[in-house]
Amino acid sequence: MSESTLSILYVDDEPLLQVATVEYLKRYKILVEIASSGSEALSILENQQFDAVVSDYQMPGMNGIELLKIIRKKSDIPFVLFTGRGREDVVIEAIENGADFYLQKGGKPTPQFTELTHKIRTAVQRRRDTDLIRKNELKFELLIQNSSDIIRIHDKDGLIIFDSPSSSQILGFPEGYFIGHNFFDYIHPEDKIRIYSEFQEILRTTTNQTLHEYRIQKSDGTYLYVESVGSNLLDVSGIDGIITTTHSIQNLKTAEYEIRKMADDLASAYKDLANSEEILRNNYQILKCREIELAKSEERFRNMAERSSDLIILLDTNLCVSYASPSSTLITGYDPDELITLKEKFSERLFSENHREFLSCVRNATYGDPIENLEFEIFKKNAEAGFVSMSIVPTYVYNNISGVQVAIRDITRAKRSELQLRESENKFRTLVEYSLDGTFILDPVGNIRFASTSAADMVGADHPDEIIENKNVIEFVAPESVDDVIKDFETVANGTDGYIAQYKIITLKGKTRWLESIGKKILFQNSPSILISIRDITAKKLAEDVLQKTSKEMELIIRNMSSAFVIYESVFDETGKYVSYKFGYFNDTFAERTKLNQLEVQGKCVFEVWPETEQSWIDMFGLVATTGTHQIFEMFHKPTNKWYHCNAYRPSKSPDCICAFFDDITERKAEKLAFEALVRSMVGTCGINSLHFITDTIRSWLNADCVLIGEIQYKNDLVNVLAMNLDGNIISDFKYCFKGSPCESVTKNGFKIYQDNVASLFPDDIDLQTLKIRGYVGTPLVNSSGNPFGILCILFRNPITISETLREIVDIIAVKAAAEIERARIEQELVVSKNLLSDAMSMSHLAAWEYDIATRLFIFNGRFYELYNTTSEIEGGYQMTIEQYLHKFVYPDDINQVIKEVTNAINAFDPAYISTFEHRIIRRDGIIRTVHVRIAITIDQSGKTIKVQGVNQDITDRKETEERTLRANRQLNLLTNITRHDILNNVSIGQIYLDNVLTTYTDPGLINNLEKVQQSFEGIQDQIEFTRIYQELGSHDPLWISLNNAIPMVVPKTIIFEKKIADISVFANPMLSAVFSNLLDNSIRHGKKVTRIRVSTIKYDNYLKIIWEDDGIGIVQEEKEEIFERGFGQNTGFGLFLVREILIFTSISIKENGEWGVGARFEITVPSGKYRETGEI
Repeated sequence: MSESTLSILYVDDEPLLQVATVEYLKRYKILVEIASSGSEALSILENQQFDAVVSDYQMPGMNGIELLKIIRKKSDIPFVLFTGRGREDVVIEAIENGADFYLQKGGKPTPQFTELTHKIRTAVQRRRDTDLIRKNELKFELLIQNSSDIIRIHDKDGLIIFDSPSSSQILGFPEGYFIGHNFFDYIHPEDKIRIYSEFQEILRTTTNQTLHEYRIQKSDGTYLYVESVGSNLLDVSGIDGIITTTHSIQNLKTAEYEIRKMADDLASAYKDLANSEEILRNNYQILKCREIELAKSEERFRNMAERSSDLIILLDTNLCVSYASPSSTLITGYDPDELITLKEKFSERLFSENHREFLSCVRNATYGDPIENLEFEIFKKNAEAGFVSMSIVPTYVYNNISGVQVAIRDITRAKRSELQLRESENKFRTLVEYSLDGTFILDPVGNIRFASTSAADMVGADHPDEIIENKNVIEFVAPESVDDVIKDFETVANGTDGYIAQYKIITLKGKTRWLESIGKKILFQNSPSILISIRDITAKKLAEDVLQKTSKEMELIIRNMSSAFVIYESVFDETGKYVSYKFGYFNDTFAERTKLNQLEVQGKCVFEVWPETEQSWIDMFGLVATTGTHQIFEMFHKPTNKWYHCNAYRPSKSPDCICAFFDDITERKAEKLAFEALVRSMVGTCGINSLHFITDTIRSWLNADCVLIGEIQYKNDLVNVLAMNLDGNIISDFKYCFKGSPCESVTKNGFKIYQDNVASLFPDDIDLQTLKIRGYVGTPLVNSSGNPFGILCILFRNPITISETLREIVDIIAVKAAAEIERARIEQELVVSKNLLSDAMSMSHLAAWEYDIATRLFIFNGRFYELYNTTSEIEGGYQMTIEQYLHKFVYPDDINQVIKEVTNAINAFDPAYISTFEHRIIRRDGIIRTVHVRIAITIDQSGKTIKVQGVNQDITDRKETEERTLRANRQLNLLTNITRHDILNNVSIGQIYLDNVLTTYTDPGLINNLEKVQQSFEGIQDQIEFTRIYQELGSHDPLWISLNNAIPMVVPKTIIFEKKIADISVFANPMLSAVFSNLLDNSIRHGKKVTRIRVSTIKYDNYLKIIWEDDGIGIVQEEKEEIFERGFGQNTGFGLFLVREILIFTSISIKENGEWGVGARFEITVPSGKYRETGEI
């Protein structure tokens, strides 16, 4: 770097530091101008030029960052922040706002000012280099932009990655068009292989500067002769490609060609001149005769063309119209003279987008290739579209092609008819292909000329092509149906068609099928043919055959079966919807139960016979008929006033009819409905008092002698009876012994019935003997945890017979009774809990509320209003809209925050959603208080929030205390910062002057004393730095920090660093990374022989251990606690002390547990709740 003299502006409010800085920098050839404030610096910069600005941070009026921001708005002059501030946020803010370097004051002056000088010169040189690069780039850009040559950069495959503007001017393509295109795609085919080879040669060497000549395509399709030179700059950063410079040599080539042609022509002329004269005389007479013949021929051609309805056009070699016949007006709308006037543009007018294809055909004809029957779409003068057919032949004059003759015939009508026919054919083909029925087109003797996919499938072909023109339908017809088919063919051929016939066929795969067909005589491809539509009725035919075969046996069985049987015929409306059914056949049982006579109702619609028939019967039978699904159901039939169990099915694939079996279940249904009514009546009651209703209902229903519901007291083996009905009387305050009773067996084994002699089976049960009980029914009462806690007993003095249905009902009643007992117990506990909660909320200044999303209303209570110093009478009730609440009670500046939090809760989908925030309220008496709000939500089954619940706590007193503490802390921190800054500045000034004296004087005694003073200054700096770090330690709230990010990434190369830690985050002070930096420093400084450091984690049930261990000399036993004390050690005196202080901030502890001579082992213990998996929320 050049050691030229620099001029800087130094901004600092310390006069002594200003003088010292000027003196020091003068030694390094840096001239310093002084400014004592930011505003003074800006004023000086308005009138003077400097190489750089060096500024302090903390100054009155405007600090160094604010000065930097203003300077950066106007200038990019190098800026160095030279300050006693060591905070990380100041460094970050300085760099983000454009500071070139940051240097902290303090330390020994000579190294400090040497580093400052280095940073100033580096920043200045960097800025000068940047300016030079920018100027060179501008020159290069102007050179390329104004160059008449095409300058390009290609990658190694020939793709163009840069193209100069002259490319657009020379080749006619839009600017930037070639970017991303391959260079070789635009080279003339005859030059491409040669240029590709030469391009590969350039790739192989960096010294090739050979000129290359080739042709390149222009935007109009023509080619231009150019000359290029290429350079291999693939290895040059910023270019990374092959750079080529290209210029046009078209004029040179044209001139060369003209000169060469002129030379050849002159040589030939001189050679032939002598021989030509005689030949010319002889040929003159021949040409005279030919001119006469040509004139006659042209007259004949003109007469023929003008009488022809076709349009005749003659084109010369330039493809301009030289003649157009009168038919031009009729076919194109243009007069012949108009076409001639259009010249070569006539093709664009007539053929529009197809004119290039037309010109291509014309060019081919000029090579001697005539073209016949070429069809084109044309556009007439009035823009009407039409179609023409044309022939193009070359015309000759003296055996040389002089142009072409184009004969154009108008085929618009034929073409449109053809398009309509094709469209009609496509519609027909689509209809046939997508029809469920099959379609054949046959010739008069049955050969298949067309077959749809469905038809091919019906005869066993995999594809219609398999049978078209290859098969005769007679080949598929079963022998017994052949005569009928032939006869029907003859009938249709004679003109009688439109009737339905059925045939049996054998498919290509050997399967037998029945088909139903209808035929009609048609004309297909101009030949007489027969159109056949077929449908597969195999299933129906088989069903008919089976029915006919077994009709007598089945009729006898069906007629005499105990179940009612009926066949219904389906009724569909004109849209194909199932709307009703008709009576077909039914057996005697059906007739007996419905009182219907088959002869009277057969063929009648159900609504004619039973007008009151419910729609549900129509829907159910319609489902069976249309889908073919078998349905078993129970349904009430209003016309017969009975319940039926019905089994309905469709006997075939056809929806034409269904069959149904009916069983009368009216009595059974009535019994079941009675039981259900009984259960509903008991389930409909609630509360502990419902137990008496249950016992009374069971006694009446089963005619029992005694029914009781009791709660088991396992401690004293008793059953405490909660409800008991004995002989119709309610018994209170009754208990009996649980041990040795049938109830004990019930609680162990579940539901139990003893039909007789239960007293003899349990002789220890005195109550059974006393009451003379013989029959017993018992079931346990089970709580929500699945454990039996009570008993339901039904006692009889006579033997009993109990059905399975009874057990189901008793079990249901037992569940009801158990639920009522458990609910009563829970309600009692809730009352106690509610009272305790109320007392706790009162002591904590808590008030609960709820917001109903459906009604958009807040629901409050008395405690809530008490917190807001109001009552429900004043507010008009306990409900309030959100608008009313916000207007009455929320501090205006906090309204948007409350709306946002409630809206977030409403839109949440997580049932565990929790949100907390603080805002101010205005009580009814006008006093402003602060509340802490905690919000939760209730969601429905669809995951949508239906309610928002919240708890408000008055935290005004705590908030005011926090604010007073924070205000005092801010003031204390400010005072500390200012004091520390002033001390460091004065210490730095003292060190500068002290260093100056040490370098000037040589008296040993004086130097010895001054060095002691210098050590004192360094001690003061260390102490001040400690106060800064310790202050920063308590200035930030703890946060979750990834352990991986906190551990140093860089260690000395001489040390093997092993890291085996879980993906864990720790809740710690933001300075957590300093813990591991100090541990690394400790291993390096004090381990002496450390070659390996290992960091690992171990999870325990209630804590996490982070272990840092090395293989150094370790720490002696008596120093294991002292190392964490401030002042211990050989260096700063607060390294491990700081480690413990950072960790203890969030109750994390550290101890050293290594072995002397083996290595140090630091164990960091993180308690539960202070660590988590990194991905957890």
